[in-house]
Amino acid sequence: MQDSLFSDLSQILPYLAHLEKKINNLRWLAKNVEDSEVEMFITFRDGTTFPMDHEIIPFNLQQEAKTLIEDSIDEYQRQHDNLQKLFNESNR
Repeated sequence: MQDSLFSDLSQILPYLAHLEKKINNLRWLAKNVEDSEVEMFITFRDGTTFPMDHEIIPFNLQQEAKTLIEDSIDEYQRQHDNLQKLFNESNR
């Protein structure tokens, strides 16, 4: 699927930079989430917002957010590594 998305190899470098920025932002979040209070909100289509907090969610939101962030880093890193490999192989 990624091969067809990047049939024009000039598109890979900007996308790699975009992934690197996401990874760096998520790493910063992962480092700082432990000392923070995590709040989640759902905004419905009509514009109303509903808070999801420790009163409703029986899990540690801080730990759940950290897990989500770390899993996101892993996914973006995999995407980055695969695209970098594709780019390197195409430039041989």
